[in-house]
Amino acid sequence: MDFTTLKSRVLTKLGESTSAPQKWSLAEIGDFINEGYNDLILETKIKETSTTLSTVANQYIYDLASDCLEVVRMYYETTDRIIWPVSWEELNRKNRHFNETSDTRPYYYANINSKQILLYPKVVTSESSCITYWYKQIQTDLSLDADEPAGPDVFHEALQDFGCGQALLRERSVASQREALKFMAEYETKKARLGSHATTRGGRKTFVRRWGER
Repeated sequence: MDFTTLKSRVLTKLGESTSAPQKWSLAEIGDFINEGYNDLILETKIKETSTTLSTVANQYIYDLASDCLEVVRMYYETTDRIIWPVSWEELNRKNRHFNETSDTRPYYYANINSKQILLYPKVVTSESSCITYWYKQIQTDLSLDADEPAGPDVFHEALQDFGCGQALLRERSVASQREALKFMAEYETKKARLGSHATTRGGRKTFVRRWGER
């Protein structure tokens, strides 16, 4: 479903003309849809992809993919082992000399920012494409009429609910506020379904592990 159709569906649900709306402009409806799009991307794994990383001997800081928003999970493919996430603060607190520690493979990764990670311990030998990591992609706002958001049909339906809810929340009447809450409740329900779909659709899962466990 393209951007134009999404805006038209929202206006229709609001009882507005799709060609000459009175209460909200097409630009406002588009902004509401993009706001929901951003929220869904952050809260679900719909726009998740993977790539590989090559290790370099005695290096512990690595650049991530240019479209990376957040690393979700990481594996060391040579031995099929999880590389566990740990916060930069915890890593620094537990081992102030982490940059001096080396091993045959990394056990942890810490996000420095959305573009770089730190692998701990640093490896003693270089390996090509030995690490696979999954990440959430940076979302580009819908702008052109033909732009289509990622995800299944329920994703597009959720964007319509969000757009209607946000538009009605701008109204002052009690009736509009009540209707807005209904749309937002539907949005949250669909978002939960999308999160569950993304988690169970396949692939390996990430589990939380305490510092020091391997």
